[in-house]
Amino acid sequence: MGYLGEIELEPSFQPFAALREQFGMVPHVFRAQTLLPGMIEVEVKLLSAILFYEGALSRLQKEFLMLMLASAQRNEVWVAIHFQMLRLLAVPESRLDQIMAGFQEANLSSANAALITFALKLGINGESVLKEDVTGPVAQGLTEESMLEAILITALANFLATLSIGLGVSPDFAPRQFPRVEVIRIQAPGQLTGPFLLASGHSPDDFAPFGWLREQFGFVPDVFRSQMLRPDVVESEVEFMRTVLTGPVKQCIFRGERPPLPSVEDGALLDFVAKLAEQPAAFGREDIESMRSQRFSDEQILEAVATAALSRFLRTVECGVGVAPDFPLRRNFRSFEPKKVHLSGSDNRHTATTLLVDPDAEWVARVQGGDLNAFEELMNRHSQRVYRTLIGLLGNAEDARDAMQDTFLKAFQHLDGFEGRAKFSTWMVSIASNTAIQRLRERKSVESLDDDFESEEGFRPRQVQAWTDDPEQLYSQTEMRSLIESSVMKLPAKYRVVLMLRDIDQLPVEDAAAALSLSLPAFKARLLRGRLMLREALAPHFAARSGSGAKGVSTHD
Repeated sequence: MGYLGEIELEPSFQPFAALREQFGMVPHVFRAQTLLPGMIEVEVKLLSAILFYEGALSRLQKEFLMLMLASAQRNEVWVAIHFQMLRLLAVPESRLDQIMAGFQEANLSSANAALITFALKLGINGESVLKEDVTGPVAQGLTEESMLEAILITALANFLATLSIGLGVSPDFAPRQFPRVEVIRIQAPGQLTGPFLLASGHSPDDFAPFGWLREQFGFVPDVFRSQMLRPDVVESEVEFMRTVLTGPVKQCIFRGERPPLPSVEDGALLDFVAKLAEQPAAFGREDIESMRSQRFSDEQILEAVATAALSRFLRTVECGVGVAPDFPLRRNFRSFEPKKVHLSGSDNRHTATTLLVDPDAEWVARVQGGDLNAFEELMNRHSQRVYRTLIGLLGNAEDARDAMQDTFLKAFQHLDGFEGRAKFSTWMVSIASNTAIQRLRERKSVESLDDDFESEEGFRPRQVQAWTDDPEQLYSQTEMRSLIESSVMKLPAKYRVVLMLRDIDQLPVEDAAAALSLSLPAFKARLLRGRLMLREALAPHFAARSGSGAKGVSTHD
């Protein structure tokens, strides 16, 4: 029936009973997932909240939207199912053929035509969606609830299409000869001015799914906040995530990141998920066999398929509601080769990979050649920098010392895979920052380190006063150092660590940004804000008695 193995479930399996009630049968795409019954349960709950729910849109309208989307994507599996469902809902076959051939000339109501037009644009070319695509139909009489349900139905159609492709299932009914729905593709992405819809309902403090999201990711992604017109859908989405995203590696895969200290298997999973979610037309049985050749079980492959489907679902919702992606999948698919560990895997990093002079290269080569005593020299060279990185993120000396041991242990274990694409010092800081961030995420209360600099609230210094020309006239060198260090430690972690790497360790901007998985603009924005915060904290100690203007803050970095 599909690419993966199957088992027989009890006839009383409740999700199958719900599917029979709604579809009149159990579609192959769900039977193909019997290795993981819990996966089927959360998928059916998601369908119940979106497709089976009679809300602002009727079941008939939702089936039409999904039929048109499946036809536009040439997905025989779901065209057959939704065509059959509409026949069961008493729509004549001739009418269905007419609408599929050209819905603009099928005498549909203006509301239904607008919904189909919007769903096709979002489903096929979501990044081109503009605010007026959502607000225009609302101005013409459709409600915000109707538009949100149209967005959710479109996301669900993409979710189900991804599942059917990843599982390789055959159509439940005889394949139909259906016309291709032409969708105009706009190359330039839409300019986000969203969110396009108003959020309402539960506040973050009393909504349990938000608590889980903060615990797992350190914050509540905007894609969930923007759907609070339908909190029941958000609950279903988060329950699905809790089932699929178990463990740090899967969460990294979902976010499109390289896992800390990635293995060959982690990289293969990431490529598999990214290809299925972003290039489903290029996906086939060979991708499944490649995973099997690397000793992945069918259960693990099934989880990876579900992760890809979930990623595509949420990306569609993000485009529809007008929020920037919190976890963008990487779009370049590269297989990991054995013993090639690259902690600086972000496509936005700018560390040079050519003409790189690394003062540690000789010592690294000695360790890789079997001279284990040489690793002690590397530890001596970088212990202070690693410690400052850890305390900058963790804010606690005892935690930093514990994390320091873990950092050097991880570096030693994976040094045979270090290729010198970045300096050894940058590689070490990457391990340290990954170790610290993992510890932060294990805490109950986590300060987010992942906010994009463009979405952060701008920092406005309250008292940037002029300093005396020679602050050391007021403070001794020791007192000055103590004052600065204590002020730096009071900054938020994401600003504290960039100051330590750039202004204390004097790392080049490119290396420091690479070590923290930040783009250059994001790193420079945080560095500027951190310096402004530090200057404001120190200003009362060094303010001149005169009313002269403030000295400027360097922005050359």
